[in-house]
Amino acid sequence: MTYSPVLAAVTAGLEVLAAAWALWRGGRRATIRTIAAILVFLAGYQVTEIAICSNAGAAGFLPRLAFLVVTWLPPFGVLLIAQLPAVRSRVFTGAAVGMFAAAAAVAVWILVDPGFASVSTCSVVFARFTSTGSRFLIYAIFYWTGLFLMLLLSTWGAARARGPKERRSLFLVFGGSAAFIVPSLVLTQYVGPAKDALPSVMCHLAFLLAVALVGIVYVNNSRESSVASFQSRSRDSVV
Repeated sequence: MTYSPVLAAVTAGLEVLAAAWALWRGGRRATIRTIAAILVFLAGYQVTEIAICSNAGAAGFLPRLAFLVVTWLPPFGVLLIAQLPAVRSRVFTGAAVGMFAAAAAVAVWILVDPGFASVSTCSVVFARFTSTGSRFLIYAIFYWTGLFLMLLLSTWGAARARGPKERRSLFLVFGGSAAFIVPSLVLTQYVGPAKDALPSVMCHLAFLLAVALVGIVYVNNSRESSVASFQSRSRDSVV
């Protein structure tokens, strides 16, 4: 079946708009900048997939670029968790630093290895990638370690959170992550067009993570608005 770029284009547009909105609402905060970075990388994959599937036979460097883009998603996800006030500790920060170091090594590998990945077919709304040797296995270990850390650390942080809004933010990270990880595994096992297209399926369903990240921005801004309103009322009562 012919590949359609509509889903990827719409998803990318919504993710870019969400990133711009997040920065507009509170771009001075580190957590908001991290959320915006995740949203931009998610949109970047969608745009890259459209470019790949517009001429799969002459994709050239683009399949490697797709992997290069998504390489940074788990490190930024772990960093976001480490930046939330409820979980600031050496363990969480160390996990984020470790993921970024591993991502940097993988990025260099992708750049210098012309055979790291190529596109096999594009059909419906998914792209299928191929590789030789143990490349995908090593990459999968790195990537799934990052996703596992996002699930584990967000759960651990939620258990440590003292306030309901901090706990809600961490549950949104967990829920948004699980919402695209689990269905991706199911779809690639049981839905014909999605088989052997796990990277593409995951990045499309990661729109659910993007929705959760927007929720985090909203939760944190509503908290700040409430604090500002309380402080304003307090000053008025003193006057």
